[in-house]
Amino acid sequence: MMKRYFYLVLILLGIFSIQSCQKKQKEEVKPVKVTIIRSVSADAFTELENGIREQLSGKNIEINSYSAESDPSKFETVVKSALLGKPDYLVICGALLANIAYSPQYRESLPVVISTAVDEPDGVEILVREGINPPRKSPLAIVAGMPEESAYDGLARNMKLIRPDMKKAGILYSEGDISAKITAEKTIQSLEKEGITTEKGLLTSPDDVMKVLKALIVKKVEAIILPHDKFAMLSSNAIAKECHSLGIPTFSLDDMSVKKGGLAFSCAIEYHDLGVLTGQTVLEIIEGKKAEEIPVRRIAKPNFYINKKAVFDDMKLTLPQELTQNAIIQ
Repeated sequence: MMKRYFYLVLILLGIFSIQSCQKKQKEEVKPVKVTIIRSVSADAFTELENGIREQLSGKNIEINSYSAESDPSKFETVVKSALLGKPDYLVICGALLANIAYSPQYRESLPVVISTAVDEPDGVEILVREGINPPRKSPLAIVAGMPEESAYDGLARNMKLIRPDMKKAGILYSEGDISAKITAEKTIQSLEKEGITTEKGLLTSPDDVMKVLKALIVKKVEAIILPHDKFAMLSSNAIAKECHSLGIPTFSLDDMSVKKGGLAFSCAIEYHDLGVLTGQTVLEIIEGKKAEEIPVRRIAKPNFYINKKAVFDDMKLTLPQELTQNAIIQ
């Protein structure tokens, strides 16, 4: 009888010991660290980050984020702060921060990188250097900010539907902003195919926007376009107010410029969807896929957004059914 009790005690002690070890092992599993850095605090990038977080939530993942708040003097600080936290994965939003992160000072300290919201990766020198197509030179995945189906062509076609006799449009952008320059140039090429010439309104700071806009209006442009330019987008409400009061429609390549920025039309992807795609890519890499072997990822096609108040109430435009039946009216 005593032997039975002795063996029973041993068994119970063994079970307790195993459970204690399992519990300890579970407690010692450290969360994966994912850090998100972005150059601006714009609504689009907030939606992008929300989409990423949505995909990573509920898992053993610690998420940190840093924003340079549209201040170029903070770009390097943001990169440095992110790397000091020693993340396992670094999500870099936009081309400007990618250029800094891959500079000689920081490149060797980089973890696995997911570069997202880079409009046209083949126009960004550092990404070309690392390799656009897999396999890349370093553990880097790329999620492009523009869709597979051209948003530039879509914007130009719809501008012609809205104003069939349109001959001249103005475009506001900074040549110092990589994304702005690339998206402006591609928009201009698409407009040319539709027979629309372009007047460039070049910006050097946020303070230039309204002055440059008024100079374009004096040149009798029939529409104003905002590509992916941080200076122009920060002033989108003021641009919309000025243009719409004169009956000049406004267009962009950013969905939030219509949803919150007051512009009349945009041909764009949902930045929240881009965040979801980015988050899915991060998860695949965490689960074992090699970042450098993943092809460039893109949203399939853009949407066309119409600002109901700006278009129908303020400017009282009549739009063709062909356009409205396929558009998202806000």
